[in-house]
Amino acid sequence: MMDVELLHHIYHFDGIDLPTNQDGRTCWKLCDLFSSFAKKMEENEEDDFSGYSSTHYKSLRKFLKYASICTSHIEWFPGYGCVLILHRDAVQRQNSLNVTVLGLDSHHHVVHSGQNRYEFSAIAQTYVELFVGQIDVTKKEDFWRTFQTLFDKASSRKGDGRSASDGKQGHQKTPAFIHALLLQALKCPCVDVEMKMKTDVLPRGGFTDVGRHTGGEARDTAFALVRSLCVWTLEQSFYHEEDE
Repeated sequence: MMDVELLHHIYHFDGIDLPTNQDGRTCWKLCDLFSSFAKKMEENEEDDFSGYSSTHYKSLRKFLKYASICTSHIEWFPGYGCVLILHRDAVQRQNSLNVTVLGLDSHHHVVHSGQNRYEFSAIAQTYVELFVGQIDVTKKEDFWRTFQTLFDKASSRKGDGRSASDGKQGHQKTPAFIHALLLQALKCPCVDVEMKMKTDVLPRGGFTDVGRHTGGEARDTAFALVRSLCVWTLEQSFYHEEDE
């Protein structure tokens, strides 16, 4: 029996308020659904007009399976409208990993019939790929620990401290904010986290804040994020296929 609460993240059923939990565990549950779908498409030898072959769906299923086992390679930030991916391209040094952020983009305004009221929100239609850089595989844990320290400090900013005006990093619920912290964690070759904290990287503009807004709730980003990851993975499989 399907989980109605989980399906609600996909279909936004009338009569039920929009989800606002922004929980990474929901993203992993949705990944399981996509993995099951990919397996069925992988077994389908007929042309399904999707533009992807059974080989591409196999690559997607393998990637999702690997990601669910090694969670350090995928980190969800639904509260910031993005997902962090540590991955390796087909042609790349074996001792290195790419650090990439997929940020939700092209939000469309929606009016939803909730349980007792009309709800106003916005749903992302696509994503933007933000490249952070490369890290040595042996430095992965150090890199992640540094990022977590920076994130804990930056995400504790409240009130006026959230503003990015006057050349401050601030604390916005955007992909650009996470991207800036990752760049900061990568920027300084030293191990001294305090040194990295003294040189804040400022976030880029151009992204929609997915946090709670006046007159509304935090936006439901789980399905859009998982869909973005799957589309990105399928597109990557084209490049890998060409390189083989």
